[in-house]
Amino acid sequence: MKDKFKAKDMLLKILIYSIISILLAMLIINFQKLNAKNLLETLDSSFNKTGYLTSYIIEDGYSTGEDIAIDNENNIIVIGAAGKPQTTKHFAVIWKFYLNGNPIQYFGNSKGYIIIDKISQNIGLPYIKTVCLTKDNKILVGGSVAVSENFELGGSAYGSIFKFNPDGSYDKSFANNGFLLLNIQDNQIQRIPEINSIKLDSNEKIIAVGNAFIKNKNKDIIILRINPDGSLDKTFNNKGYITLNAFEQMDMDDIANSVAVDNKNNRIYITGYSRGINANDMVICCLKSDGTLDKTFGYNGIATFNNDSVNMGDYGNSIIVDNQDRILVAGYTRSKRDDYDIIIWRYNPNGTLDKSFNNKGYVIYDYKNKDDKAYSIAIDNQNRILVAGYVNNNRDDDVILLRYNENGSLDKSFANKGVFVYNDIAGGDEKDRAYSLAIDKDQKIYLTGESFYGKYNNMFILKINP
Repeated sequence: MKDKFKAKDMLLKILIYSIISILLAMLIINFQKLNAKNLLETLDSSFNKTGYLTSYIIEDGYSTGEDIAIDNENNIIVIGAAGKPQTTKHFAVIWKFYLNGNPIQYFGNSKGYIIIDKISQNIGLPYIKTVCLTKDNKILVGGSVAVSENFELGGSAYGSIFKFNPDGSYDKSFANNGFLLLNIQDNQIQRIPEINSIKLDSNEKIIAVGNAFIKNKNKDIIILRINPDGSLDKTFNNKGYITLNAFEQMDMDDIANSVAVDNKNNRIYITGYSRGINANDMVICCLKSDGTLDKTFGYNGIATFNNDSVNMGDYGNSIIVDNQDRILVAGYTRSKRDDYDIIIWRYNPNGTLDKSFNNKGYVIYDYKNKDDKAYSIAIDNQNRILVAGYVNNNRDDDVILLRYNENGSLDKSFANKGVFVYNDIAGGDEKDRAYSLAIDKDQKIYLTGESFYGKYNNMFILKINP
């Protein structure tokens, strides 16, 4: 009799466990369906009928989107790279699309893109990372080129800037027929290997930031101001450029990743990172319009951040100024778990952390205890903060777009409680990363980056409803 009761009790437990398992599975499926529905509703289906597009230039090759902008005629400009791995076939690409995702046929080769390849006999392998647009929709891109007698053997990288007309032809009024090689050498600078960010000031002068090899030292930040014709503006620090090192006593690398121009207050802000005593610190440098450090900001014109609780590394990748003159930076910070988390900082105009932002001046976002990184930040017309990058889902990387309220809390009216995560854009279901975002006049959001398909990555654009 006892055995019968035990058997019935066991059957009842199995039945209860089975029902609970079925209910949990149904909840998970419904949650996944709801999440998928939210994602589909967040994407703007008027764009290429799906809300996204991908592009590759050559068969069995890669392509990637590095930066994105919207011009005054509401056209989308994406800049990036393409080529074939394990060959010297690598070139820069500029794509141009209408807001519905159709390529603009008049641009370049009637396919909606132009290729920047070999510039001259010994200048080639261009790599572009940053774009900005003039008032008349001319396209400025910055990055690097290789200078070499034999590209099969490699070459030395030099910072460079290109300027194009709206139809994709070179603007020959700029520098050397539309191309500027930053081959600057003086008593300190050995070589400028790259330009990582460019913006225009109110006079349409180019503010370009990158890195410079300093003789007998490591890399320093370099900021240049360039006239619209491509010549150095000698009214800027008396020679057209300035180099900076946040920790002079350390004599370590200082890297500039992004620049913002505050025309209202005649300031220039640069972010990146600098090697501190024990780890890399996020750095913000503030210059006056004459090219000298503004010593009313931070400590003698420089503010740095290190997460003291971890002391493992902080990196600034993108910088903007809001309508209250506060400075926002997006990047990533190393956590106690020894992985990276997304971080957004907000600073007051005097270089102190703005404690009204998440009560401490910064907010950290962690997805699933793996590497999460932010590469681009923007503010919409409602002062909501948008941050794009990628997160790791414990298997591979997914695109992420976060939207925060002005006080540093996630905007739960957007996507999935303020968080939009998307993967498998190109169909490879392996790696999806966003590197840049832009907002159009209707506040719709555009992301670009790279998505894995087959053997290689494809450039993508996502269009997202606000």
